[in-house]
Amino acid sequence: MKRIPAFLIILSTSLILITGCSSLKLDKPITPTDSDWILGAGSSQRVHFKETGITPPFTPDWEYNAGGGFGSNALLSKGNILFITTLHGELHLVNIENGKRIGRRSLNEPVSGSPVLYNHIIILPLAAGDETLIAYDLLAGKEKWSKRVGPIESSLLLYNDMLYVAARNGTLYALDPGTGDERWKQQLGSWIYSSPSAADDRVYIATTAGMVISLEYSSGDVVWKSDTLQTVMTAPVVSGDYVFISSRDSLLYCLRKKSGEIVWMRNVGSRIYSAPSIGPNYLVTGTAGGYIVALDPERGSEQWRFPVKSIVNSSPLIAGNFVYFVSLDKHVYVLDESDGTLMWSSEISSRLKTTPLIWNDRLIICAEDRRIYSFKQVVPNHVIR
Repeated sequence: MKRIPAFLIILSTSLILITGCSSLKLDKPITPTDSDWILGAGSSQRVHFKETGITPPFTPDWEYNAGGGFGSNALLSKGNILFITTLHGELHLVNIENGKRIGRRSLNEPVSGSPVLYNHIIILPLAAGDETLIAYDLLAGKEKWSKRVGPIESSLLLYNDMLYVAARNGTLYALDPGTGDERWKQQLGSWIYSSPSAADDRVYIATTAGMVISLEYSSGDVVWKSDTLQTVMTAPVVSGDYVFISSRDSLLYCLRKKSGEIVWMRNVGSRIYSAPSIGPNYLVTGTAGGYIVALDPERGSEQWRFPVKSIVNSSPLIAGNFVYFVSLDKHVYVLDESDGTLMWSSEISSRLKTTPLIWNDRLIICAEDRRIYSFKQVVPNHVIR
């Protein structure tokens, strides 16, 4: 019998893990924390906002080689465990405090959208293959259920104890997250790369035909449809009375949440490849023209813009009063959310195109060189008098 290496037995997380291509098992539940980020964009509204007191500057802390590329929302966290999915078709669990691998599992197919964490189960969307929705029980160390829904290239949504899955073929499913049993499904008429979002008693989704659709969350009945006339590949962002949408025509749209009526639209000057983010003051988006642009969410008027040297094709993360984002120019940036002032930046040896993650006092980013980079907040020394 092959002995388990000592470095897998003695872990600072106090978790015993049996790992390999076919087994990934934790010996006790993960204790939740205020830093948990258990679904793509951080919430059902997809706002990419996190309440935190973390502030720049940062210093390099650790690196981790994941062996594969990353989707735009490849990182989740719970407790002190970082969950990483790759386009190579793997799930990695890493101790966020030291960057050491806890375990890895092969999924055989790429993961381009974000999974969700449901208690001790991680539910994963696969972009190819037969059974493209897999629920893996981390405590039992085995697959709990799987479902054949066709390729999924968007992030999963967990809302009101229901799992929402947008298959690429245009079908939106509502499932029981514990069993995979179908509650309802709705065919929306064209392909979907947009991730579903939710607020109150509604689910929102967009299609490649440019249609933004509101559905009743428990029945799947369509409440309204609004046509932007252009392809939409990104998630609706829900905040207050509004739904915000970015389309491939360089426009940001603000729709009334109750009716789908277009309140305003704003041309930001170049194509938008990711969903906008919304924080305490502004709606913020990146552009293919190499800008981060902040708009007044009520009127759509531009408040500030910050230039970078290449495309910004992932959503910014607004954490506290700062905007964190990455660019293909190989830099990670932190701006003051109120006026766009540059507060800190760092250059990596590879291009960056995945939304960052904040955990406690750390900033985590994914790079095109298949590595995860952790930066730790620099705490100034206090002089005792």
